[in-house]
Parts: sequence; C-alpha cells; structure tokens
Amino acid sequence: RPLHRVLSGPHRGELASVSQFHFQRLFKEYFGASPNEYLRAARLQKARSLIQSGMTVTEACYEVGFQSPSTFTRYFRREFGISPSQARA
Repeated sequence: RPLHRVLSGPHRGELASVSQFHFQRLFKEYFGASPNEYLRAARLQKARSLIQSGMTVTEACYEVGFQSPSTFTRYFRREFGISPSQARA
C-alpha cells in the first residue's frame, strides 16, 4: 500500500493490529508528529524538490495531492519559512 493510504485511511492501525487511536498515539510518540503531519511534511518535501527541478508551483501543488494552491502555499511557508516561489532559487 502507498504510504498516503496507510497513514490517511480510517484503518490506520490495521497493519499494526492496534486501534486507530493507539496507532496515532504510537506514531506521534515515535516520529514526533501525527500521521497527518508526517504525511503533509513528506508531500511538502516532494513539492519542494519538484519546484527546485523546474516544475511550476501550481503543478507541484497538485502533483503532491494538495487541492488548493493557497492552502499549499500556507503549509509550505509554515514548513520551510519561505514561499514556494522563493524555493526556485
């Protein structure tokens, strides 16, 4: 299963044979972030790489699964401290 399916589905703990709540608690304890936060950070890292390799910000936004460029920009700025367009340089 792709990582985003394992971390974002209602059966998060299924693979680990624990409840969803317990899985989220263990995940955060181990990785320092909730499954959603971890997945968002991974998507933003991928987007940053795509932007730096020449993809437009909008294309990268949709490529990594964000539905809104404004939401993407807000999270990108929060994660990296710069706007997506500044990541090009």
